[in-house]
Formats: sequence, structure tokens, C-alpha cells
Amino acid sequence: MFEVLRPLDQSGYRGQRELGNLACWTVSSAKPGFEIDNVRDSSLQTFWQSDGPQPHEINVHFVRRVSLRTLAIHLDYTLDESYTPQKLSVRSGTCYHDLQEVMLLELQEPGGWLHFDLGSHGKHGILKTHLVQICVLVNHQNGKDTHIRAIKLYGDGFFDDSLGSSAAQIEDVPESTMRHLTARQDDWLSLR
Repeated sequence: MFEVLRPLDQSGYRGQRELGNLACWTVSSAKPGFEIDNVRDSSLQTFWQSDGPQPHEINVHFVRRVSLRTLAIHLDYTLDESYTPQKLSVRSGTCYHDLQEVMLLELQEPGGWLHFDLGSHGKHGILKTHLVQICVLVNHQNGKDTHIRAIKLYGDGFFDDSLGSSAAQIEDVPESTMRHLTARQDDWLSLR
């Protein structure tokens, strides 16, 4: 069985970079006006709200394998009550067909930023992955839909197997590549 993990303190990601902007974010469902973009903005007043039966899934697709160390999620039970996740499964893989659960999180009335060590589930303190899936299994008070206010993924950057380490730090990614990645994500999302 999986160990129920406790949040790290905020020092768990010092010196790491937030890598979520390098990914394409998709969800299993969303209420109009409460899309996944709300999780990525800098406001804790906005949130993603699911729409439909559980489980609710957030998928974070990276175009190249990345080295992740910390997952940070902002939840607020006092504002969201039955919309607040109580049980989350965090999965990792190269695609949907080989996802493996790396963490099972059980939360009791969370408030604020929660930080979880992804690196302890990989080799040498790093989780190398193309896809991270955050799955809401149960809400507080048996709520149906869920609210998540923010998610951050911290790590070292892209992972290059030929070099055996994190090869490209964020500042090493050319601006033209970032524009290309953003354009490709926009094209992909328009096909959905």
C-alpha cells in the first residue's frame, strides 16, 4: 500500500524552478469560466472547478522529459468546503498507458499551500517524467465537483538521457523554442 504523505515546509523547493509553464495542461472536465488556466494564473481568488462525476483529473504534459522534485497545491477548505479535495492520487509516466501512482495524499481540511516531495519517488531525489496526472478521488463532505486554486511543479529542468543529468535549465531554453512550444500547445488545444 502507498504511504500517506504529509506536506513539506516551503523550504522543500528552494533553489528549484517552477516548470509548469513548460507543459500543456488538460482536465477531465471544467465548468465554463472556471477552466484550468485559473490554476496557472497568479491569483488565489480564482480556481479550476470540475464538472461531472469523480474522479476528476488534471493532466500536465511536458514535450520533453523533465526532472521534478516538488508538487505544490493551494487548497482552501474555509472557502470551498465540500469542493475541497480530501484524497488525491498523483501519477507519473510517459503517456496515459503507463501511468504509475507515485503518491496517495489524504488531506484534512487543508488551507493554503501544501508542498509534497516528488523526488523521493524517483531516483536520486528526482522524478523524471513526461506526464503528471493529479486525480481527485474524494472531496470533503462527499462533494461532487472540486476546486483547486493553484498548482506548481518545481524541479531542475529538462532531462537528457544522453548526458545523464538535467541538461537544460530553464534559462537555457531559447525564446524561439518557448514560442514554438506555446504555439504547438495552442494548436493542440484547438483540436480538442
